[in-house]
Amino acid sequence: MSIRKTVVADMFYPKNPNELSNNIKKYIKNVDINIKKMNIKWVVVPHAGYIYSGSIAAYSYKIIKQNWKNIPKTFVILAPSHYEYMEFASCWMFEEYETPLGNIEVDLELWKELMDNYPDYFNFLAKAHKEEHSIETQLPFLKYISWWDNFKILPILVGNINPIEIGEILLKLSQKKDLFFIVSSDLSHYKHYEDAGAIDQDTLRSFLSQDIKNIAENADACGIYPWLVLNQISYLSKWHPKLLKYANSGDTAWWKEQVVWYASLVYISNS
Repeated sequence: MSIRKTVVADMFYPKNPNELSNNIKKYIKNVDINIKKMNIKWVVVPHAGYIYSGSIAAYSYKIIKQNWKNIPKTFVILAPSHYEYMEFASCWMFEEYETPLGNIEVDLELWKELMDNYPDYFNFLAKAHKEEHSIETQLPFLKYISWWDNFKILPILVGNINPIEIGEILLKLSQKKDLFFIVSSDLSHYKHYEDAGAIDQDTLRSFLSQDIKNIAENADACGIYPWLVLNQISYLSKWHPKLLKYANSGDTAWWKEQVVWYASLVYISNS
């Protein structure tokens, strides 16, 4: 069996299963939020080292945990490529992803369907996935909140592509097979605490109002293309984002001269 090994364990999060579980348990326990029995299918989650963004990511994952019985069990993770430029979307062609808490199965049939039907949009670039953390950092959280159950992932790195067209394709796919979307994205990087706050508040306002023009022109997020894809899906589906938590590395790790901002959001249906 082909397995994608962890590459950022002991850098972005603990490799020891007990230490990792205890950390995630602490993050989730400290989240004071309760959105049960809600129709949710999409979240936005940061992907930095857990010491910086784990407490923010926990907001989205606590919502998923609270509604686990009622949500789809195939998670499409839309994430940015930090190391390779692409003009398409790429999935890592392994059967499983390794995590310290246990392996997670990849829905290769679903990915094959995308590659066969939309080859201009979906392809495979192995080197883009080799050192990438934006997908891997989501997986211990997913495994922790669902240790008793089975689920699959479709991990997609989204390159510089038309988010409207990709969003429409993934929406059609989700209408055939029930899917849960996770967008992996941090906000602005390495600005001073006060300067970054103003920039990121504007970015969040644009996403919360689903203003795709302002997002495309002014938003500052490393996962801007995955988030724009999700924005298109939610706009067509008439789902609306709700901000759960917003903070930065200066809040979580105290140094405020150069900070990275993080946010967790959930998309909720009014019906």
